[in-house]
Amino acid sequence: MGPWSGSASPWWPWSQSAVRLLPSSSASSGRCSSTSRRLRLHTVGSQLWKSPHFPRPRCPSRPRVVPLTLPRHRFLQMLSAACQPLDPDGTVFRLRFTAMLWWAITFPVFGFFFCIVWSLVFHFEYTVATDCGVPNYLPSVSSAIGGEVPQRYVWRFCIGLHSAPRFLVAFAYWNHYLSCTSPCPSYQLLCRLNFSLNVIENLALLVLTYVSSSEDFTIHENAFIVFIAASLSHMLLTCVIWRLTKKHTVSQEDHKSYNWKQRLFIINFISFFTALAVYFRHNMYCEAGVYTIFAILEYTVVLTNMAFHMTAWWDFGNKELLITSQPEEKRF
Repeated sequence: MGPWSGSASPWWPWSQSAVRLLPSSSASSGRCSSTSRRLRLHTVGSQLWKSPHFPRPRCPSRPRVVPLTLPRHRFLQMLSAACQPLDPDGTVFRLRFTAMLWWAITFPVFGFFFCIVWSLVFHFEYTVATDCGVPNYLPSVSSAIGGEVPQRYVWRFCIGLHSAPRFLVAFAYWNHYLSCTSPCPSYQLLCRLNFSLNVIENLALLVLTYVSSSEDFTIHENAFIVFIAASLSHMLLTCVIWRLTKKHTVSQEDHKSYNWKQRLFIINFISFFTALAVYFRHNMYCEAGVYTIFAILEYTVVLTNMAFHMTAWWDFGNKELLITSQPEEKRF
């Protein structure tokens, strides 16, 4: 039988051979030849046998592993498993609603601060200039976002990217409010009006963004008036709808969302009408620094408007946006 006879080692972990250990080609002769350092493995039937008389190799060289070919049926099983869809119900896209809200709010916030800072650093003299020549230290929103390049292009790019999610959020709120109950007989009419104001606000924002005051002042001014009117009306009506449905009493997050909606609406309302009064005072008396106060109030109006729409984070925190297949019985 030779040195390979004997019982199988009880600790040997494999029952079938899948690899062979071969020496490297550089050790073919000398004291480190294959005769003196090969760890000889032999397959007998389905068991691996190890020679107990073979001396321990003294060469530091490591053998290379040559895997045998994977069985064809096993390869086909792995291939079919890899080709299966990730979600068995046919979902091809899944996105948390809060991630989309971050997308919708990050772009306008970045574009707003970029335009203000860039105008102060590189176009200070032009963007802070007033008609009557009095000292002014901050650019107005219209001057910062539409007066010079690259501010104009950055602002348009950011507003264009954020507008599509804004329309989607408007539809989500409409369906969300319609799913709530209210004893008010005109509740559904208020929901439709709130949805319309939300869409008009977004459309007016697009118009005043892509038509700057230096290009066509009349269109820009009218779009701004429509934007402010739709924005304030939408905020007020949203607070009314929440009061009618008593949503603020459902959970702690709903209560937090409702409280912040009220605060932001009040700050936005007061800031806008104060800015309006300061603007008329500037035109009447042309005092130094008054237009700077107007610019600060404009910034407050813009930022509170963004923050008001960001309260959807609490309203849709557990929702997801899905693209999935329709059930068989609903396909037409």
